[in-house]
Amino acid sequence: MKRLCVAMLMLGLTGCYPLSLQPLFTPADVTVDEGLAGAWQKQGETDRWELDAPKNAEYKLRHVVGDETEHLVARVGRVGDVTFLEMRGEKNPDDSQAVPGYSFWRIKREGDRLEVLPLRPEYFEELIQAGKLEKAQIVRGEFVVFTGTTAEVRAMLRARVGERAMYGEVVALRRLR
Repeated sequence: MKRLCVAMLMLGLTGCYPLSLQPLFTPADVTVDEGLAGAWQKQGETDRWELDAPKNAEYKLRHVVGDETEHLVARVGRVGDVTFLEMRGEKNPDDSQAVPGYSFWRIKREGDRLEVLPLRPEYFEELIQAGKLEKAQIVRGEFVVFTGTTAEVRAMLRARVGERAMYGEVVALRRLR
């Protein structure tokens, strides 16, 4: 989990990210965006996201940072009017590391431009500490973990999806191929 955090930091996604024990989407919630397939990179950076064409509404995603590659499985769906990318670790045959949960990223694609907005853990930490978010906890003082069911996590996000404070800085990626 820490390795993916480091990889996301190198892509320009600040801080770590909240995780969920359950997925954000049920199979009925999942959509496909064929235009996501390809390699994506932040201008001036060398690391990249490589998404294979979706198979059964799942994308194989490789996050390449230097000579390190993190293997993930991603799905796309909507919460209200907002599109999210749900990612989870996929066991890498060369490395037993895997993310033990799901992360969610607000995305917006227009042609060869992909905007990614990570969820801000600080936003959720404040809600947890104020007693306003019962289906989440802070683990070891480092990670926010959503502990609710898929329906509860969706409802929590749906209620806040329009709050800009919930998201980190926009990261603009461009298609390489």
